[in-house]
Amino acid sequence: MPPSVTFDAHLKARPQEEDFDCSQESLEWALYALGREPADDWLESTMIAEGVMSAADGLLDASGAGLAAFVRRHYGEFGFDANHEPSVSFDGLAAEIGPHPILLGGRGWGHWSGVRGYDPASDLLLLANPADGWKGVGQTMSRQQWADLGPFSMVRVLHPDLGAVVVGASPEPGQVGDYRLTEAGVRMRAQPSTSATIVVDDLGLGTIVTALNDQVVTADGHDWRNVQTSAGQVGWVASEFLGPIGQGGFTPEGIASVLGAPLANVAANWPLLEAALAARGIGDRPVLIAALATIGVETGSFAPIPEFASGDAYEGRADLGNTQPGDGRRFKGRGFIQITGRSNYQTYGDILGVDLIGNPDLALDPNIACQIFAAYFTEHRIRWLPAPAPLMNCADLARAGEWRGMRVSVNGGENGLSRFLEMVNALSALDA
Repeated sequence: MPPSVTFDAHLKARPQEEDFDCSQESLEWALYALGREPADDWLESTMIAEGVMSAADGLLDASGAGLAAFVRRHYGEFGFDANHEPSVSFDGLAAEIGPHPILLGGRGWGHWSGVRGYDPASDLLLLANPADGWKGVGQTMSRQQWADLGPFSMVRVLHPDLGAVVVGASPEPGQVGDYRLTEAGVRMRAQPSTSATIVVDDLGLGTIVTALNDQVVTADGHDWRNVQTSAGQVGWVASEFLGPIGQGGFTPEGIASVLGAPLANVAANWPLLEAALAARGIGDRPVLIAALATIGVETGSFAPIPEFASGDAYEGRADLGNTQPGDGRRFKGRGFIQITGRSNYQTYGDILGVDLIGNPDLALDPNIACQIFAAYFTEHRIRWLPAPAPLMNCADLARAGEWRGMRVSVNGGENGLSRFLEMVNALSALDA
């Protein structure tokens, strides 16, 4: 029986209609190339409504994590999947092109495009570029253009009928070893099925489990791995919730030595932070260095803390959303990054699905504080480089080596910059 889903790599690009919708048109090309036909207006309005892109800034997560999550959210029921790579090389991309559509975004390019193929004879990437000619790039891209317009991220759009191996964020079949849970609320089952008996109701974000063998079982829309917890519990976990350990190569001992933080705090909270960053697609080494150095300056103890001041200075600050009596004290700074003001508590509570307005002290819970921190690194943006360079989030700045901009993005100024740079250098020198 022939596969029901095929990839038409020859399908022409869907031209960009607005200045901001390159990611949407690229995704639309990929979906049409796979036999789906989403309405253009629906795709645009839904991506905006769900915070995947905006009319002001285009795609809001340059790593592609939000774009991949959108595919899984709306097309998972049809068997489609997607994942992303926050950083990809020209050769790495060229070697993979073929079985499934790929979406490619360049930081210096300020643009997203579909990728149809690779021509080894001319050493060119073949694109489905929705803005033909943007920054000199037509429907092909050379190595030199890649070098000039990067760094690049990619999104894979996948389906079992394509025979494509899901690589990147999820563990690869055949790999035995330790993995870290990348989301909270993940269950361990007695068998590889969503209807099997629950062994553990919530393994917990950041928990480390060990794959017992190289077997991967596909059932109920998931690829399952047989794993064991440190407590000896054995069962099956969907592999999309299992991430690699130690992409940055950091140990609690190494971190504590650089930051001067209590080892017990680092050992307890570093796995939670690493998992939260990985879950948002920003678990690569430059971002981990930026995150650790930021915590070293902001909360040297490596524990979420409340602001020492009373918060009275924030009373009546409409720019922080403090419009009700007592908002200054109630919504003073908390966490690894001191989120401050009713507006910020509302924003990050909405992102996490946590009632930070009703209970602001939840921002001091290490698990939640780590997730707020990771969300801040993707959601908060500044225009650091001269126009027409796009707005950059903390992860973008770290990957570009813009360490001063990274500090300004968190602090609003350069307070603690020298200490921050010292820690960046010391962390960079640790073995990867």
